[in-house]
Amino acid sequence: MIETQRHGTVLTIRIGNPPVNALSEAVRRGIYQAIDAAQSDEGVSSIVIHGAGRMFSAGADITEFGKPLAEPGLAVVIDAIEASAKPVVAAIHGSALGGGLEVALGAHYRVVTASAKLGLPEVALGLLPGAGGTQRLPRLVGIPAALDMIVSGSPISGAKALDIGLVDKIVPEASLVEDAIAYAVTLNAPRPTGARAVSFEGMSSTGSRSRMRARSRGLMRPKPASRRSGQQPPCRWPRDRKRNAAFSTRSWTARSRRHCAMPSSLSAPPPRSMACPRMSRCGPSKRSA
Repeated sequence: MIETQRHGTVLTIRIGNPPVNALSEAVRRGIYQAIDAAQSDEGVSSIVIHGAGRMFSAGADITEFGKPLAEPGLAVVIDAIEASAKPVVAAIHGSALGGGLEVALGAHYRVVTASAKLGLPEVALGLLPGAGGTQRLPRLVGIPAALDMIVSGSPISGAKALDIGLVDKIVPEASLVEDAIAYAVTLNAPRPTGARAVSFEGMSSTGSRSRMRARSRGLMRPKPASRRSGQQPPCRWPRDRKRNAAFSTRSWTARSRRHCAMPSSLSAPPPRSMACPRMSRCGPSKRSA
């Protein structure tokens, strides 16, 4: 699952867990052990992490969902990468999504192909990035750009990632690993993402709220099942005479407008014998007699 190789003073760590290089227990353990061993190897001056096949990593191993967490957890592995005394470069191609992007965020430097996709799509499944992505991303790209990625879940291209400061360099895919190694040789010291200050440039609470509200409009909750299937929602008209009599004018008006679309011109509760205006659709009440 994890292969290490020396290229002069650069150690490469290759993630190989097809088809999407999921971050399974074996992968996490392998990365952790490789990073730990490199700290005491005097012949290693820098480290490159890259993925085998067609992508860097698409994130967590879904076969582990619902099972007890096997150590080391992803957050522990990423903390070890970030704490490395030797510079760590993430060489990204294909996709770096979810936990895959969080691994790249834990690295000190990032090189990427222009066509790569980077994102945190787990929000679309109702999940939050759980390995430091929401803390590290704003430190690299600022809060407005980080909010866009975190809230929308939409991935961005490698070219866009360079524009917003998420990555340091774009390289050709054909020579990704070679260029990453050459770049790693030039690095003198680590640059922990977590040690950076959060940039508030371009951030205004009013503007951000407005943008988030506009983007989330219509996405707050799914439509009721009855409406999706074309059926009429159940009528909630209070058919019980005693309950009707006890309703105040104000509460009755609000309830009727909300549930039964009564005319807004009515200013008093209806006669006790008055049926729901949607009687033809929701059926007569057994108590209305």
